[in-house]
Amino acid sequence: MLYLQWVFKDKLSYAVFFIIFASSLYGFKVFPPSEGTTAIHTLLGTLYSLLLALVFTCLFKTLKEKTVQLFKEKKPLQFVEKSVEHTKSGNFAEALKTFLGGFVKASILFLGILGLGAAQFCVFGSPVCTFSVGAAIVTALFPTFAVQILYEYAEWIILAGLVAQAVGLHFMGCFKRVRILENN
Repeated sequence: MLYLQWVFKDKLSYAVFFIIFASSLYGFKVFPPSEGTTAIHTLLGTLYSLLLALVFTCLFKTLKEKTVQLFKEKKPLQFVEKSVEHTKSGNFAEALKTFLGGFVKASILFLGILGLGAAQFCVFGSPVCTFSVGAAIVTALFPTFAVQILYEYAEWIILAGLVAQAVGLHFMGCFKRVRILENN
């Protein structure tokens, strides 16, 4: 089974996919079509939106599974029970110490999962992070006539983004076969 097939066994993954797909179609002005929209713009916008939605969905499922695994193995919210026990026994200082220590550890675990996801998305998943920062730098440093070149070659830039996203999906492992997950 491909990892991507396993991703879409979850109904929540379909919801994430369709929300991102519809949002990016709207952002690319594919739907509703704006004045002067060409067929190539619609095609590239639809393909880009499709790949972007796949990247987000694959990342969402990966982060969701890592979070579920975290709860099963590390039990990050166990500190709440211990704090309540200390409070019931009247040891308020120990309850506060346990709560704060556990809260910091749980926060670090959750931020670690989110950081892993952000790194996976920005490094492998999509050129969106690099492209948005790069576009900000280009528009700040270059005069208007240099930015006009970007408009002239916009379709080629989007096509390069499509290729980068497809390669990103491959590096994320969304097309690899997984045997461990077939029974889930």
